[in-house]
Amino acid sequence: MRSRKAQLVLKSLPKRFAGAREFVDKKEQELLEAFKEFRKELTLAGFFETSTSHVVFRMVELAFIFALGIYLFSLPGALFKTLSVIVLGVLGGRCGWLQHEGGHNSLTGKIWVDKRIQRFFIGFGLGSSASMWNNMHEKHHATPQKITYDMDLDTTPLVAFFNTAIEKNRARGYSKW
Repeated sequence: MRSRKAQLVLKSLPKRFAGAREFVDKKEQELLEAFKEFRKELTLAGFFETSTSHVVFRMVELAFIFALGIYLFSLPGALFKTLSVIVLGVLGGRCGWLQHEGGHNSLTGKIWVDKRIQRFFIGFGLGSSASMWNNMHEKHHATPQKITYDMDLDTTPLVAFFNTAIEKNRARGYSKW
């Protein structure tokens, strides 16, 4: 909705009348109407408005979590090292959500700012690449739940979402083990 490039591409596509929607049954039509009404309510309540203060708060939160993790790591003893690893794991998860919203251009209302936030936090908190994430996430949205294509299903060895997850996912050295 915020991308001028996307709007230009959509406007350039050929248009044709789809015809009557008789293939939609009454229950489906009721669901579609309820969804339209729900979205309208959320829009009126301001759920789709950007909040710069919220974005700043999230970034300050991440700085605090990082500082806490490093401080705990600096303390002597295995307990503090363990707590540090847990706190820094939370940091990675929180950075993941912030970069995800940046990747969707839904943080500040300015795409160029969102992309920079995404690049920084995916690198800082996850040690990853924004372009790799965008590529994989676009595939995920294009064809969700497709084995060997949707990165959300490629979670082995930690989780197997389907019976043949190990056999069907990409080959790894430990897969046969």
